[in-house]
Amino acid sequence: MNHSIPYAIAFLAVGTVGFTQGNPAVERLVDHYTRVEQELRRAPTSHLTASQRSRRASAIDALARYRQRADFGRTVRDDMFPRFVDDAGRRCAVAWMLDSTGAGQITLSVAERHNEAWVCELTDDPDLKRWLHQHGLTPWEAARIQAPNYGSAGSINTPQPRRNLTPPPRQGGPLDVPRVDIPQPDGPATRSPGRTSGGLATSSTPDRAPVGPSIASLPVQDWRAWWQWNRLSYIAPPDSHGDDSLGSSTNDVFLDEVESILLASLEDPSFLVRHAAVTSLGRALGRRAVEPLTGMLDDVSHEVRNQTILALGATGAARGVREIAKVVSRSSGETEVSHLATPLGIVALGLARLQGASPAVDGLVAALPSGLAGADRERAELAALLYQRLAPNDSLAELAERRATDANSPRDLRVRAIECLGLVETSLPELMDLRDRRDLATRQSTSFALGSSSDDLALPALMTGFELERESLARAFTLLGIGAHGEPEAGEFLLEQLREGPKPLRPWAAVAIGCHTRTVSGGATTEICDSLLRAWQHEKNRDARPAYLVALGLAESANAIPMLRQTLEESTHFGMRAAAVEALFLIGTDPAVATLRARLQRDPCRFVRAHMAELLGLHGEPADAPAILAELRSTTPEFRAQIVYGIAHCDTPEVRDALVEVAEDPAGAADLRAAAIHGLGILAAATPSYRLTELGRNSNYLMFPSWMENVAMSGF
Repeated sequence: MNHSIPYAIAFLAVGTVGFTQGNPAVERLVDHYTRVEQELRRAPTSHLTASQRSRRASAIDALARYRQRADFGRTVRDDMFPRFVDDAGRRCAVAWMLDSTGAGQITLSVAERHNEAWVCELTDDPDLKRWLHQHGLTPWEAARIQAPNYGSAGSINTPQPRRNLTPPPRQGGPLDVPRVDIPQPDGPATRSPGRTSGGLATSSTPDRAPVGPSIASLPVQDWRAWWQWNRLSYIAPPDSHGDDSLGSSTNDVFLDEVESILLASLEDPSFLVRHAAVTSLGRALGRRAVEPLTGMLDDVSHEVRNQTILALGATGAARGVREIAKVVSRSSGETEVSHLATPLGIVALGLARLQGASPAVDGLVAALPSGLAGADRERAELAALLYQRLAPNDSLAELAERRATDANSPRDLRVRAIECLGLVETSLPELMDLRDRRDLATRQSTSFALGSSSDDLALPALMTGFELERESLARAFTLLGIGAHGEPEAGEFLLEQLREGPKPLRPWAAVAIGCHTRTVSGGATTEICDSLLRAWQHEKNRDARPAYLVALGLAESANAIPMLRQTLEESTHFGMRAAAVEALFLIGTDPAVATLRARLQRDPCRFVRAHMAELLGLHGEPADAPAILAELRSTTPEFRAQIVYGIAHCDTPEVRDALVEVAEDPAGAADLRAAAIHGLGILAAATPSYRLTELGRNSNYLMFPSWMENVAMSGF
């Protein structure tokens, strides 16, 4: 490339219309620079000197001229990509501002040394730092200004990895739990047939495969699909294991009783019961569970065998790790435990690491895929990337970067690798390279990864990415990425989209605002809560309106309680009432919870009542236990696990006795006994459960293979 072209060439007069008319990429860039110019002009400058304010104004005026001319940098690639100076001498916006203020030598120096650099890679450049300071601009603002060159027709050219990545130490994950799909609305409540045992109805229900629920019933463009994968990150209570509210002697007796029930249940004729017993053993008994679990690797049910592999990891025991290693080695022999033994074993080892297993496991996992080929290797690498999400480590950092930046990688591998990069402190340049790729799934996952990034300059990258993105769901995911950041600029940007953005994206902007308020010290402002209320009032789409209720709950808007109470009483739309239930729980004040109690036995829809029973259980008031148990007695099988999860956090003697009695009833329905066993496992667990749902949180759920979806919903 000839960098000797005088920078004065950039000042040749070129009309805007000729470049923008009929060129959507250029029009999006014009819109981006228009928005950034407005942001720069309204930003406070009282902290600057008079000289800095004057120079800042001159630099912004230069940006305005750049926008008006619209002769933006170009690349021969299909992907949009940054270049300080293109082959024809066109400048990027930052380079134009440098040239226009007499700092053209900085432009030429950067172009010579690192022409494809993002501003985030240049923040330590002494000349650029000096120029930014003199002109009253921050690195954040410079990163916000910069946009990639737009591409012309041609083949995709994916650059090779350019940096070494060192993942940060793991800080631990949130307590997550399985989700429940939204069913079709039903009519008035009816009592389930069957006799009563231990106060719980036991209807005669055939065994059903214990697989994770599918999201296929929800349109992928619908915000509810994302919420179903993420809601439990917000409603799960703080871990309270180890707080023996019933006294240590009572607790010891109870734990012994639970262990006896679980061991006996391993022999049950129903695979549902055995599946639940395996899960609860791994969750509650630690190393004592390894021996009985090992015996279940030969169970006649492949679902039970698969769950046993995960349960061995959940014990965290060294012997459990050794048994998993044996299972993985058996997967290619005549005594194969499961065709998914290798990927499940790798994920199980991730669980073991979370439970305190030796860091030496990292190296074992990194080496496992190398001995495989074809689809088996791809599944093993995908599982290794899931392991990296659970327990980030240096051994797998290279795999994540290689798969993320290789356009020839299978798509499901690439998107999981991109999400792993979001956990790496130094990965922002790679993520920005990926943000503007031609492949849609890559852009979607990059939005989530940028939302996970701790880099201060990830937010301007997301905001610019939203302005340049053209696909609606990728734009929605970008809003969620913005909502994961707590800076004031994130809230302002999302409010603007809520008020003036495209109507189909406003529900996404609402839930993104709700998520944003959870990251801000002091929570939601009055402006945010009022804006969400107004948006809900103006929204006419029935399927979109519940998003605003969930957002008000995330924002903990106490002023919304009267409206939510009215919605519960008057709305004929079951989805609206269910969203109001979740909002009231998220607000969490006494008046909000009292509203749920008053409505629990009166709502005509089982799904809504199951929501209320679950959330009242999670609220943890012992006085609510009788009403929750009454709902469990009358509900249908598809809601039992949801209610049991809630009531297992409402630990009272009555709850313990009811779960024990139904779990021990040999004549009871298998699905109800399995639900009770799951509940006993939650009550008896010494460590947090449901870590694997972390794999679905803030991830591109569109790219989950079925086995991965089942893993995420497995109960660990």
